[in-house]
Amino acid sequence: MPADHTLVLDNEAAQVLTRVDHPKHRLVLAYVEGRAGRAGRRRVGPSILVPTAVRVEAVLDRRSSSTAALGRMRVRDVALDAERADRAVELRVRAGGSAVDACVAELAASEPGPVTVLTADLTDLPALLAAAGSDALVHRV
Repeated sequence: MPADHTLVLDNEAAQVLTRVDHPKHRLVLAYVEGRAGRAGRRRVGPSILVPTAVRVEAVLDRRSSSTAALGRMRVRDVALDAERADRAVELRVRAGGSAVDACVAELAASEPGPVTVLTADLTDLPALLAAAGSDALVHRV
């Protein structure tokens, strides 16, 4: 399904969406719902992606009831295959940051159209996205 916009979740953004008691839950949920509302009458919400490396770092088991919110929002996992891993390694070598941040940046950079990364990291992720030549936006959670 084509989307107006792609949202890529980092560790904290994914955790925030799964925990209604998190202080930032309403803020992130409102942002995601606001993006979905911008799709207008077509009712095509944003494509919401989470790298599987993020799920591991955030300890988000899809079999757990605590991650039901991700399913309701149709958050799609994106696996780290050999090609993606090589591109993430290249970004990490060029710009630094953690392995997971490099996976987030690689995914954001490889998506067509407008992309926003939801993150608490306003240092490493922008540097990694710049190294990837991506014009993805970074939105702080």
